[in-house]
Amino acid sequence: MKLTSPDLSRLGPRPGFARGLCTPFELRLMGVDERTTAKLVAAGELVRLRRGCLATREAAAPPQAVHARDVAARLLALRAHAWRHYCANRSWNFAYSAVSGAALHGLALWTPERRLHIIQEFTSSRGDHATDVMKTERSLAGSIVIDGLPATSVTDTVVDCLRILDFEPAMIVCESALSRGVPRNELEGAVDQAARRRGIGRARSVLSSASALSESAAETRVRLLLLALALSAGQPVQQFKVVVGGRNYRLDYAWPDILVALEIDGRLKYFGGPPTAEVLLAEREREKALTNMGWVVVRITWSDLAHPARVEAMLARAFARARRMRAA
Repeated sequence: MKLTSPDLSRLGPRPGFARGLCTPFELRLMGVDERTTAKLVAAGELVRLRRGCLATREAAAPPQAVHARDVAARLLALRAHAWRHYCANRSWNFAYSAVSGAALHGLALWTPERRLHIIQEFTSSRGDHATDVMKTERSLAGSIVIDGLPATSVTDTVVDCLRILDFEPAMIVCESALSRGVPRNELEGAVDQAARRRGIGRARSVLSSASALSESAAETRVRLLLLALALSAGQPVQQFKVVVGGRNYRLDYAWPDILVALEIDGRLKYFGGPPTAEVLLAEREREKALTNMGWVVVRITWSDLAHPARVEAMLARAFARARRMRAA
């Protein structure tokens, strides 16, 4: 007989964040014993996320968009931790913070940091959370609820990320927050309030040089890469607005004096899902219109960002071509 995922709707109403998740105790309530659970796991119908929490095959399936998988995996791990805790305690005595909070707030992330981060007002016993959970003793004042889960405020979340992450991953989180409308002065105030915490000097350094125009992790990485290169045409204008054929366009980076544009591959900008065919077609049409107007367009991919010399050479060729075109 073919094994299928258990129907979790039989357990009654559940919080939205627990969709597709279950504990071994809940499975036993449904008549699924340990042996059957093991068979379901072996068949791929259930997936063990962490001790005391499993997910159905559908709930654990990664999204189609490659660039969305990392964030999806983080959120799934976080939801598993939360559901196991909630089933045991029926209340929250902590809030997700730092990288975990950033995932809940929907901020861009690019970091190998896989641990869960929480704050709590007291030091819990060793068994309250697994070893992959980093606990910080701090007041829960100002914490909020996102999709039923407790999290630090967006400003506290960002400042915690700036304190603990390396420069580039921290800048990605910071610029993601700024581009989504988090006021810079509120982040500066949160940094001031955290003046005695470790890493606050690093946080100030990142925030002071952050741009509010980077709308994705890729755009932040490109900006930092360009700053590190000695470009013959100087530094570009970010999010440069141009009108071509009566239509308004916004270039990721541009050198308007010589009509050179640097565009980031559209697939890198849609971390919540793949770009539609219409979006990709619009990008191609935009590039064609720009070329017809005399622009030289350089398009880079995620893999290019790991090779600064390659990007520098691509831009040098574009600058030379643009100058030849202007001289003709």
